[in-house]
Amino acid sequence: GFIRQVILDLETTIAPDPKRIYVTGFSNGGMMAHRVGVELSSLVAAIGVVEGTLVSPGTVASVPAASGPVSVLILHGDQDPTVPCCSAPPVASQEQTFNFWSGASADACGTVDTMQPICDGLGNPTSVIEKRASGCRGGTEVQYYRLEGGVHRWYTSPMNVAGQTPFNPDFNASTGVTTDDILWKFLAAHPKP
Repeated sequence: GFIRQVILDLETTIAPDPKRIYVTGFSNGGMMAHRVGVELSSLVAAIGVVEGTLVSPGTVASVPAASGPVSVLILHGDQDPTVPCCSAPPVASQEQTFNFWSGASADACGTVDTMQPICDGLGNPTSVIEKRASGCRGGTEVQYYRLEGGVHRWYTSPMNVAGQTPFNPDFNASTGVTTDDILWKFLAAHPKP
């Protein structure tokens, strides 16, 4: 209710473009961004989550269906000890989080670029460094990036430099190379229709 009221108040006081309301968060703030995406998708065009998960504690089955489509960007370090990438219950893994958003309970995406999972059956990250779901309801998209060697941090230095951590070879001028740039480029490209 608080975040709904903040958005509504900002709409009346500063009149932002209602098709470009975005929410981002880190760690617990990332969990909050997921909840906002589920409950306030009528107000929010996209969310960006850094080192957060869909649900903790609880199960993905306890998460209600999203109230509408919303684009989702997930950035997560594969060495995060605070919110592990491939968590075990009662914390949702990034695989479970991605599958919720790309599935029928949320964006109902028609295409996922790889069927390889983000996490293996033993709870370890796989070689997947990027996973994208497109053809989703309302023109939304779900995007996941693994930060190789990444820990529980918001990175301000470039993450596309081989030999440095974190690293993701898919980051470039079009995606952005720092957390801020990557989030902004994704969000700006995903307004409500």
